[in-house]
Amino acid sequence: MQFMPIQLPPGLERNGSPYDSTGRFWDMNLMRWQSGSARPVGGWVRKTGTPLADAVRRMHAWRKNQGELGTLIGTETKLYVDFANDWLDITPSGIVPPVNNLEGGYGTGPYGALAYGTPRPPGTSTAFAPLYASWSFANWGEDVLLLSSRDNRLFHYIGDTPDVDPVPMAEPPLSNAVGVTDERHVMLVGPVISGTYYPYRVCWGSRESLTDFDFASVTNSAGFLDLQCTSPLNYIVRVKEGMLLFTSTEVFLARYVGMPYVYGVEKLAEMPMFHPYSIAEFDFGKALWPSNRGMQIYAGGVAQTVQCPIFNDIRIDFSLTWGPTRAHSGANGNFPEVWTFWPSLNATECDRYAVFNYLENWWGWGYLSRSAVFPSGALRRPYMGSADGNIYEHENGWTNAGIPILGDRWLETGALGIGDGSAVVDVKQALLATNDRKQSVKMQFFGRYAPDGAERVFGPYTPRLDGYTDTRVNCREARVRYIGNIDELFEVGNLRLDVSVGGGR
Repeated sequence: MQFMPIQLPPGLERNGSPYDSTGRFWDMNLMRWQSGSARPVGGWVRKTGTPLADAVRRMHAWRKNQGELGTLIGTETKLYVDFANDWLDITPSGIVPPVNNLEGGYGTGPYGALAYGTPRPPGTSTAFAPLYASWSFANWGEDVLLLSSRDNRLFHYIGDTPDVDPVPMAEPPLSNAVGVTDERHVMLVGPVISGTYYPYRVCWGSRESLTDFDFASVTNSAGFLDLQCTSPLNYIVRVKEGMLLFTSTEVFLARYVGMPYVYGVEKLAEMPMFHPYSIAEFDFGKALWPSNRGMQIYAGGVAQTVQCPIFNDIRIDFSLTWGPTRAHSGANGNFPEVWTFWPSLNATECDRYAVFNYLENWWGWGYLSRSAVFPSGALRRPYMGSADGNIYEHENGWTNAGIPILGDRWLETGALGIGDGSAVVDVKQALLATNDRKQSVKMQFFGRYAPDGAERVFGPYTPRLDGYTDTRVNCREARVRYIGNIDELFEVGNLRLDVSVGGGR
């Protein structure tokens, strides 16, 4: 008996249909590749005994001077801290939270789309402002600086008094976002100075100071620059070379140049982005974010489009109403991956994700409802939040907070290329490398007799204890789905098939 080897490279490739994507993987959920073999994505455990007040939108974790972990959680309306193994509400009094709900009303949505004189339902607004409501966090030693872009005041959270609400600061200008540079300058974008809003301005306080924003002084290092932007500055991301400054359509790099100018700013590219939460920092000073032109990456002082073979399918599936307000990204940390979440066409919250492995250079995706993500590093494992107010520690165990996942982990190929299409073939037996974990993976085959004919389903088939899988597949071309059969670590390696010419049809 001679078996036909089937060996596919890591990553999804989607060209038209599964039968146009010969020799590649086509679809997947909660799976990843490591060193060429497919393995399950880890499970998660719930970190909230009682859900928080509303949807988790932003997370920030850091280590204090004595190594103690600090974790802040920003929801739609509240700010929480992990205090004494519980989530304590430390929302500053009077703050306007960064709610991202589209409220509808009169005069919203595409012109002529709905009846004149009737209020629009929620979710039809295309107003500019809701797209960029966000929490912004930046480490200041063992403390944290933060603000809400709806409120614009800068707050100081003191690590030594973790149960005390953040303190509003009177001296810094109001702004859209905050960052702290390597040179210890507090940097703000879109400031309000003396009652005037400067949407295209980036400014910074004097070095090591939270109070000195005297831009007229010649004895400090505070300063500002007005940029040539096509839309207002709204977010800051720290990278290896300096600070990335984002508008909704452009990206700039602010570099330290020394006195007397302190910082210089250069425009890197015109790259539209969605919500600021969709910008993920990874791999020591790089950044990745989705746009309507493709997946964008910043590395080494250059911003450019990164090849993504599944981007067109992401764009087709992306909700144009809720996607810009809900899309978010974050590094995994335990694995060299960046995860990007978005709402599918009929969803109001993120229910899909794409994953980019930046060391092995493959793309995958899956189906998971998460509203925020923060990488491991300060945390032992990555955290993810959900729209129902729960927080989960991921890559922990193999279940969904104690609920079996089993068949929800799967990997599906395109056409296997087992024949040239001129004859019907039989697949009688399969051998799948699974790292000695017996019966860990079931196989389900799909086949067609004609390119546009109906697809037949065969199986699923469970391997015998000796490793052989008996199958009864009859078609001109086939593809296969591997289905996780255990909530443990397993591997999906090379596949070999016993293929013979079958009866005509």
